[in-house]
Amino acid sequence: MKITDFRRAVPVLAVAALAALAARAHALEIAKVGLPGASPSAPALGASSAGDAAPAPALPSAGATPAPLPSAPAAVSSAGPAQVILIRHGEKPARGSDLSPRGYERARALVGFFKTAPAVTERGLPAAIYAEQPRPDGSQSRPLETVQPLADSLGMTVNTSIRKPDAEGLARAVLSEPSYAGKMVLISWEHHMIPAIARALGADQAPDAWPDAAFDRVWIIDFDGGKPVRFRDLPQHLLPGDSAR
Repeated sequence: MKITDFRRAVPVLAVAALAALAARAHALEIAKVGLPGASPSAPALGASSAGDAAPAPALPSAGATPAPLPSAPAAVSSAGPAQVILIRHGEKPARGSDLSPRGYERARALVGFFKTAPAVTERGLPAAIYAEQPRPDGSQSRPLETVQPLADSLGMTVNTSIRKPDAEGLARAVLSEPSYAGKMVLISWEHHMIPAIARALGADQAPDAWPDAAFDRVWIIDFDGGKPVRFRDLPQHLLPGDSAR
C-alpha cells in the first residue's frame, strides 16, 4: 500500500473503531436495564447464574395445618399456706379481761407444744401468728396473751391488725400472703368467731360452734393447691384435766 493510500485509510479505520465502541457500550446499557431487544443470553448485571440461583420457598398446600405459634409461659400463682391452725385463747377468770392463772399456764405450755408436738409441727414452726386486735381499753386481749410467749420464744411479732368480727378479712390476709406458701399459720381468737373463720378459710366440715367450756382444742385445716382438703379437731394434752381425745 502506498503511503498516500494509508493516510486516506486511517480516518476511515478510526471512524469504524469508534462506531464499534459505541455499539458495544449501547449493548451493555441495554443489558444493564433489561430493555427490550437485549440478547436473551446476556444476564442482567448482578444476577446469579443458573447454578447459583436459590430455590423459591415452597408454599403450603391447601388444607395443610400451619405450625403452631409458641405459647406464652403459664402464670404462676401462690398456693397459700399448707396448714392453718386455730386455737381459742386460754382460760379466763370470772371477771376481768386477762387470762386466769390456768390460762397463763396454758400459754406457757403452748410454746413447747408448737415446737415439738407432731400433730402441729407437720409443716414446721409457724410462719405467722395472728390474734384478734385488742381494744384500746385493754379488753379482748386474751387471744394475744395466749400466743405472746410462743411469739417471744420464736422472735416473732403477733399480727393484731384484724378486728375480732372480720373473719373474711382474716381469711383473705392469710390465704393471699405469698410468703406463707407451703407453711403453717397459727390463729388465736375468741371462740365464738372461730367457726366463722374456719368457714371463711373454706373448711365447710368444721363444727358450727366451739364448745364454751373447751380451751384445750386445736382445729387444723390442711390445704393442697390453695384448697382445704382435711379438717381435724384434736386435743392439746397440755394441762391436768385436758380432754383425753
